[in-house]
Amino acid sequence: MRLTTKRFNRRTMLMGVAATTGTAILAACGGSATEAPKPAATTATGATGATTVATKAPTTAAASGTAATAAPAGTVAASGSAVTGTTTTSSGVAAVQPTFGPIAGGATVQLTGAGSTFINPLLTTWAQAFNQSVAKNVTINYQSIGSGGGIQQITQKTVDFGATDAPLTDDQLKAAPGILHIPMVHGPVVATYNLKLDGTKPLQFSGQTLVDIYSGIITKWNDKAIAADNPDVKLPNTDIAVVYRSDGSGTTSIWVDFFSKISKDWETKVGRGTSVKFPVGIGAKGNEGIAGQVKQVDGGIGYVELAYALENKLPVSAVKNAAGEFITANPDAASKAAALPSYPDDLRFSITNPPAEVKGAYPITGTTWIIAYSQQTNKAKTDSLVTFIRWAISPAGDEIAKQKNYPPIPASLKEKVTGQLKKITVNGEPVYK
Repeated sequence: MRLTTKRFNRRTMLMGVAATTGTAILAACGGSATEAPKPAATTATGATGATTVATKAPTTAAASGTAATAAPAGTVAASGSAVTGTTTTSSGVAAVQPTFGPIAGGATVQLTGAGSTFINPLLTTWAQAFNQSVAKNVTINYQSIGSGGGIQQITQKTVDFGATDAPLTDDQLKAAPGILHIPMVHGPVVATYNLKLDGTKPLQFSGQTLVDIYSGIITKWNDKAIAADNPDVKLPNTDIAVVYRSDGSGTTSIWVDFFSKISKDWETKVGRGTSVKFPVGIGAKGNEGIAGQVKQVDGGIGYVELAYALENKLPVSAVKNAAGEFITANPDAASKAAALPSYPDDLRFSITNPPAEVKGAYPITGTTWIIAYSQQTNKAKTDSLVTFIRWAISPAGDEIAKQKNYPPIPASLKEKVTGQLKKITVNGEPVYK
């Protein structure tokens, strides 16, 4: 993948997260929350289209010069020794951090993954923290190419894992027998726009207004439906420039799944999926592409994962939920949407548009899954992948997710994830026992 200045700047900021968050995040990555870190060491981070996290930059990645703070002394040995300790959560409650023994026997391992741009800011940070504080012998090379690309590559077995914001369809599962869905995190998809307005309060939209904008029914920003949603805002007579994802996208899947739940007309004429034929608008590749396109076009409107809107300093619109509340996307509101009473055995589910009794829920919330085969042959890689997933949904990984504005999966779903991990075998032998 080609490196753009926009992606380089975003990744440079993300990969330096350890330096900016200090002792608390380092403790969350495996050390004691009360342990004082030794003087910081630095390591170069990758700066290619693929995110590579390593203590020694591979030849395929150019050094970006980004400094990253090392984990506290005694937390990990070079071979990936056991990590123990407590994590002080953002709520101030101490949580027990699980112990991880030597990973892959200390062998050097590089995992390759591809897919969701939605999770890329978080996965990038997770990967670096995992490498620094849990397994210095394990690096993760992740290509942020969109959920559709991730599904294609894992189906073709050209990567060790995929990441998708849309569960595989029955037909896709038939093409990739043995694939497991492993939920990692939730996240809101937000409507963002580029419009000159008086005041600083972001606009708010009902779901039907958004459907009508993306259907080409509403074409001006001062349309009466937008005005009804925003009675105290003076709206300009500016053309609306709709921007949508041109690539196969889990973010699109979340967006149009919400549309299909509130509009039978949309469900019938456009439907659901990672790629749909939008009635109007211009396409852009990736969450990065939509954010960039909206910033450049006066009157533009697009949909991105929350982190991309915040990083690009774009407004985050409030959206009306089934309870009639206009809710601005945030981790707490997304967590409320994600709290399902139960989950299907295969862990393929949707959390958009929760029922009216779920107060305070943000209605356009989705899930990102890691997808991997249950039957594996490379023990070192499989051990590394399973341990990374266990660590990412541990208290340490949860704290990083919250700092990046991603709500962690609930405890009841983590139990299901553990069940999925126990299905992964190497030559018939379970890896996680």
